[in-house]
Amino acid sequence: MKLFWKTTLVIIFMILAVNCKTKEANTNVNLSLNTDVTTKLKTQINKEIEKEFDSKFLSRGELVIKKKEVLIFDFNEDDLLDGVAFLSFFSATDKSFKRSIIMYYKNDGKQLILKDKIKKDYCVFPEKDAIKNIQFEAAPKIYTSQVKPNELGLIDESLKQESIISLADDKLIYGEVISSDHYDVNSSHKVEQENYYKYTSAANGLIYRDKPDGKVLGKFPYGKEVHVVGKTGLKKTIYDQGKEVEGEWVEVALDEYSEKKAFIFDGYLKEIHELDRQRLIKVAPVVFEKNRKKGLILPGTYKVFNQKLKHTSDITVDGISEVYVVKKTKYKRPLLSNQKYCEWANYVEVILAREHFILFGKNIISISSTEEVKLSETKKVALVLGENYTMEASDEDGLTGCDDYSDIFLKTGNRYEVLYHKPEKVGDKLVAKVFVHDEGMSERISEIKVEDNTILLRIAQGFQEGTGSYKMKIFKQDKWYCTETDHKREY
Repeated sequence: MKLFWKTTLVIIFMILAVNCKTKEANTNVNLSLNTDVTTKLKTQINKEIEKEFDSKFLSRGELVIKKKEVLIFDFNEDDLLDGVAFLSFFSATDKSFKRSIIMYYKNDGKQLILKDKIKKDYCVFPEKDAIKNIQFEAAPKIYTSQVKPNELGLIDESLKQESIISLADDKLIYGEVISSDHYDVNSSHKVEQENYYKYTSAANGLIYRDKPDGKVLGKFPYGKEVHVVGKTGLKKTIYDQGKEVEGEWVEVALDEYSEKKAFIFDGYLKEIHELDRQRLIKVAPVVFEKNRKKGLILPGTYKVFNQKLKHTSDITVDGISEVYVVKKTKYKRPLLSNQKYCEWANYVEVILAREHFILFGKNIISISSTEEVKLSETKKVALVLGENYTMEASDEDGLTGCDDYSDIFLKTGNRYEVLYHKPEKVGDKLVAKVFVHDEGMSERISEIKVEDNTILLRIAQGFQEGTGSYKMKIFKQDKWYCTETDHKREY
């Protein structure tokens, strides 16, 4: 009997120990806006603040922290709670404002790490609904207010201006929002019916209100298409960073599927071609559009992304494989920060081996043509042309000097192979043959023949200043090779 109770107690203690360890482990991974987790994170950040600043400023009694606020939310969209701390320092003697410091703490799943810190010469603090307002933007942002000190160094609420904080590559980005022009507006203003579309051009977002100069309802991101449904005739002028911006209050539809409307200042509405394209793409929401095409994926290891283009895993492809392209992003985007525009590509969703993957489109080929060639009574080969999703990076908005070409593959049965120049090499690497359709030049197959298991092509060329042609032989050795002869040019 004693042995039974001893055994039972040991099992109970073991269960309790496992539960305690599980709870302890779970405190490291913060996946939800749980009140307990938020409180713990705020406490941790406050301790870090005391360590960082007590010894430097506060211990000497020269400065005091008059404003302190900590926001806890998933800032970099990785399903972990991060922290942003706002501190405003004032003189302990004359109460004048000295500086604001904003600190970003990243949650790596185990601990909070101070990743970035910015200093401002004016008082910066989050608005009451700073985090709720994030829903109006393409990516998480914090709406803040900045108040510049007056000549005496005291905070003057009449000098208050809206500002915004965003995150890029673990760095805080601070920007001022256009200032409002607070004149009196008759509440019984008339709205004249209109019907046209334009795009927002305010760099940090364009505020929309319930009436001209009324209550702020939200903010449209840069490049947002808006449907203007009415004009008020209420003119205004804004001085934005020393520049005069003129316009009027217009009424816009908030939702094409409802009757909700709001008012915006049209001095920051432009045609699509007037916008900064690269800024537009970087701040625009990730939008996919249908692109149902047969394609190929080249060998290599690929990063796999989710719908928000966050890296989630990796896959390895051993040989050139067939894929089916389901959709692609509306705009080409970079894979790496500071990547040259000509290296941007559409992100594409493909079906590979019956699974869906979202991949950067540089080595995904969209098949544009397939030409079957009969080498003998028993042997056939297909000549396959296609373009990867970096192609025409320049041509969506005009010519910018990016390369534009078609890759060439030979398909035998279910096997695809690259066509190479012979004997051209770059170092030890073979050079793949491509058909150029770049600025001012194009190439296409104008004639196909077969002699002794060799494919004979005539290639027609187009230039800005004339036309040309050359002959090409395609043959199989250890790989598929080609040679070029008889180049001609006419002006």
